[in-house]
Amino acid sequence: SVPGFAVRSRYRVARGGRSLEKTVDYFLGRTNVSSVRISNEHDRAEWLDLRQARAKLTHAESRRILDEADAFLEARQRADPRARGAKE
Repeated sequence: SVPGFAVRSRYRVARGGRSLEKTVDYFLGRTNVSSVRISNEHDRAEWLDLRQARAKLTHAESRRILDEADAFLEARQRADPRARGAKE
């Protein structure tokens, strides 16, 4: 993982006629493999650049988290361009 970044999001989902609160913790990571194993909560995965990812997001909260991650990586790169996890 990329140290120093963690964001928590809480929202409500409807399941079986009930409203449930869901909590999701987001982290940044690096990989050199392109294959992805997804959970049963997901139907697909794809690798996108920032512009493409932002265009696909439908919820303001998801865009906020992506923008926060981008700002974190930008600041990290400005502080140390060699930092592991800096934007490339």
